[in-house]
Amino acid sequence: MYHDPLDPTREVSTRDPWISQGAYGEVVQKMPIPCTDSVFTVQNDNALYLAMRSVYPMKGIWCFGGRISFNDRSLEEAVARCIDLETGYRIPVERFEFVVTHYYTWVKTAQGDFGGKNLAVTFNCKVTPSELDLMRSGLVASEYDRSFGIQRFDRKRLKDENAHPAMLDIFDDLFK
Repeated sequence: MYHDPLDPTREVSTRDPWISQGAYGEVVQKMPIPCTDSVFTVQNDNALYLAMRSVYPMKGIWCFGGRISFNDRSLEEAVARCIDLETGYRIPVERFEFVVTHYYTWVKTAQGDFGGKNLAVTFNCKVTPSELDLMRSGLVASEYDRSFGIQRFDRKRLKDENAHPAMLDIFDDLFK
C-alpha cells in the first residue's frame, strides 16, 4: 500500500498482491524479479550468518529474503516481512541497514528448468546470538535446510565453501 504523490489522501493497495503460480512462471522467464535480502551480523564479529537454501534459484549458502509485494510500504518493510515468513521472527524495520543492490542471473529457477534474474536490494541486520537461535528454530523447511541452520561465515569460509560471489561482495562491503 502506498500514498499517491498527487493525492496524498489516497491510499493505493491490492487485496491480493500475488499473481497465480502459472502467471508468475511466465513473469520469471521474461523480466527481473524485485527482491529484498538480508544478511545477519553479530556485534564485534566480522562474519555473516547465513543459511543453506534448499530451493532454486539461490540453492546453496545464501542470505534471507524474497519478493517485494505490491503492498509493502518500503524496502525495509518488505525485507522484515520476508524474514518473518522465513524464520518466524519479526525484526523492526529500523534495524535493517542498506548494504548494496545486486542484479543476479540464474541458470535455473524454482519455477522450472530455465533461467531467471533478480534485482535484489540487500540489507544487513545486527542480531544477538539469542535472536539467531530463535531464527534457527523457525527456519521454513520448504526453503532452507533446517539441519544446517544458520551458520557463521568469515571470508575464508565463504571462499572455501564456494559461496555465491555476491556473499563475498557483501562481506567486503561490510568489513573492509
